[in-house]
Amino acid sequence: MEYVRIDKEALDAMFEIMEYQSLLIAAMYEKCRSIQSGKWIPTETVAELLCVSTRKVRTMKTLGQIGYVKHGRKCFYKSEDVYSKINKGKSERNI
Repeated sequence: MEYVRIDKEALDAMFEIMEYQSLLIAAMYEKCRSIQSGKWIPTETVAELLCVSTRKVRTMKTLGQIGYVKHGRKCFYKSEDVYSKINKGKSERNI
């Protein structure tokens, strides 16, 4: 087994980064859980969940890649389609 010495300040910085990442993951999980199936999601939230621009979301809508409804001037997207896009992205990255 190999031992490595790390400066205490560097170790503390790494722990701070890990804690911050943990909080980000928890926040994203809560956001996803709060808009589970059967719900309609606004464009801005879809863009955040898919890590794309709102313009890209509108392009996916136009190409028929994601289901939507229009209410007044706002578009809302099917949560099932959004989650299928997220899962598709995960499986493509794991290959």
